Amino acid sequence: MPNLATRRGASRLRASYLAALGVVLTGTVAAVTIGAPASPTLALAAGSGPCGSTGALAGTTTLVCTYTTVGSDTFTVPDGVTSVAIDVVGAQGGHYFIMGDAAHGGSPAGDITGRPGGNGGEATGTLGSLTPGQVLQVDVAGKGANGTAASRSGGTMNGPSGGQGALGGFGGSTGGTPGSPAPGNLGDAGGATGGTAFNGGNGSGGGGSSDVRSAAGGCAALTCARSDRVLIGGGGGGGGGIGGQGNAIGGAGGDGGGATGTNGNTTVDGGNAGVPGTGGSQTVGGTGGLNPSRHANPPASSNPNDPRFGGDGADGTSGAGGAGGTGNLPCVQNSPTDPTPQCQGGVSSTTSGGGAGGGAGGGYFGGGGGSGGGGPFGGGGGAGGGGAGGSAFAAASVTSPTLTAGVNSGNINGGNGQVTITWTASTATPTPQPTVTPAPTPTVVPTPTVVPTPPPTPIGQPTPTPTVTPTPAPGAKPTTTTLNVIRVPLPFGLGAFAIPVTIVSPTNAAGTVQLIDNGTNVGRPVRVINGIAIGPLLSLPPGQHAVIAVFTAKNQVTFESSTSNPVNFRI
Repeated sequence: MPNLATRRGASRLRASYLAALGVVLTGTVAAVTIGAPASPTLALAAGSGPCGSTGALAGTTTLVCTYTTVGSDTFTVPDGVTSVAIDVVGAQGGHYFIMGDAAHGGSPAGDITGRPGGNGGEATGTLGSLTPGQVLQVDVAGKGANGTAASRSGGTMNGPSGGQGALGGFGGSTGGTPGSPAPGNLGDAGGATGGTAFNGGNGSGGGGSSDVRSAAGGCAALTCARSDRVLIGGGGGGGGGIGGQGNAIGGAGGDGGGATGTNGNTTVDGGNAGVPGTGGSQTVGGTGGLNPSRHANPPASSNPNDPRFGGDGADGTSGAGGAGGTGNLPCVQNSPTDPTPQCQGGVSSTTSGGGAGGGAGGGYFGGGGGSGGGGPFGGGGGAGGGGAGGSAFAAASVTSPTLTAGVNSGNINGGNGQVTITWTASTATPTPQPTVTPAPTPTVVPTPTVVPTPPPTPIGQPTPTPTVTPTPAPGAKPTTTTLNVIRVPLPFGLGAFAIPVTIVSPTNAAGTVQLIDNGTNVGRPVRVINGIAIGPLLSLPPGQHAVIAVFTAKNQVTFESSTSNPVNFRI
């Protein structure tokens, strides 16, 4: 048991201890999960604490809810709290990687690792004018997936081949579904998917943006809109796919965060290489990179739809990043009437080597996707451009905001986003207890005795003195004792742990509580402080149990002892 030493903080300790156990005095039992047979973990019952269903509560005077599970959750403003400090971190973009096969010397000799994805950004500030019980929405972003290929061999000059663009990371709201999003649900402020290349240089996904949302009607249903976002950490852009046989490395993704997300890096290998996207700002999404051959002046081909051009990256939007452009395609025509676009000069080829662009990061406004590489002339196997980062944001209701780019390089929550909400526990003014004034000792007034005229008293006999009966002193006050038992079942038929919570009324009745199971004392007596006794932790065997709590008053003259209701259960 913790040392509940000082009565000075007893009222506050009582409330925080019960909240941490997830106990409601009406008898609600906290939800319980088992992490390992020897180490049971108590989790807050749904709605019994401020941190929603996935947040972790820590601290005593300064309390923190930490959210690391990708998806949407809630934060409920505690009693006595009107402002909270918030730290929101966006997710990292993915990078290209494929493991070497036997044809390329195995791993790690034949591995191909692309340039890194952009780092997630961070936004901090204090949100005020809150009301106790108000519900905020907390959205934790997911990192972008790494681009790869279906095979290390089979592409241009036996480079990587197959597969498709990597998914972007979740960002923003799940749209009313608590917890982790369904596969493929990128949210309303997610990172974008990387482009797909014909021969394996697939683009990586952008990282999603994390945020906190506040609305007049609350966000308990997890359906607050993008316009309700008050603090946003932007996601990083995904790296571009490799070109050719793998020697041309794609561009790095741009960092998320800051007032404007960072552009994708301009270093992109190979001839006819892709172009990076630009970062999202406070007013508009970033622009997608444009394939240089397709948009050359004069054009590199008279046909703007020549498949040997890599695809353009998509522009970012409010919340979401733009998708990466596709890598270039081969020129194949099966017959004169085949609608497949023709290459300039009737050239026909069955392979292509342009890498695809990286998807952009989500944010207040998402970044632009990188374009795919490839063109109709020499150096057709250029790598893809990197996606750009999404912007961060702080609403006018947030004071002392900071917007920082490039904080999460995988060092925070494995590259996924994270949200922390911090506040100071309310110090409630204790209700004054009435001062007990001792009753004055009654003055005994003898009851006069009517004495009839006696017969003459013989000389030498004294007159008898009257007998005085004093009024009795007031009796001790009655008490009531109520018992709740939290049960933590153990696996393999080992029984259960039990945590008794005993409530004694009136709350100023000092004394101890002894637990009795099936008529036998279990554990040591526990001191009652401010009407509460918690513990001791009991290890109970399988079978039927009948547990009672016996309160023994410290001062039997002032308070009576009492016995609780029995709690009957089977393990």
